[in-house]
Amino acid sequence: MVGNSCIVPISRRYKSCNYNRIRFIGELMLCEFCGGETKKKSVKRQHWLNKKLYIVENVDSEICAECGERYFHAKTLDAIDDYLSKKHTVKAHIDVEIVNFSIAGRIGVKA
Repeated sequence: MVGNSCIVPISRRYKSCNYNRIRFIGELMLCEFCGGETKKKSVKRQHWLNKKLYIVENVDSEICAECGERYFHAKTLDAIDDYLSKKHTVKAHIDVEIVNFSIAGRIGVKA
């Protein structure tokens, strides 16, 4: 942990402070998947809350310079949940399609 905050890889669907595979060398964070160094970067994040999808801009993250894995501090994810749970400013609305990408659908066979 850095600065008393948990780090959560984007590939995990839960927030946990018991994540022991993330390694630090001083303040430097290493990717749990490839061992590459991460860099701080502000990104867009797809965020689900209460069965609604949000695109949240300017989210602080750590990005692996080697494989691109994204990491977020648990306090950042909690802050996004809190922000979206209250009345907030909406920059834009977009239409999103939901598709089933099953093997049958890709080869033209009806499921």
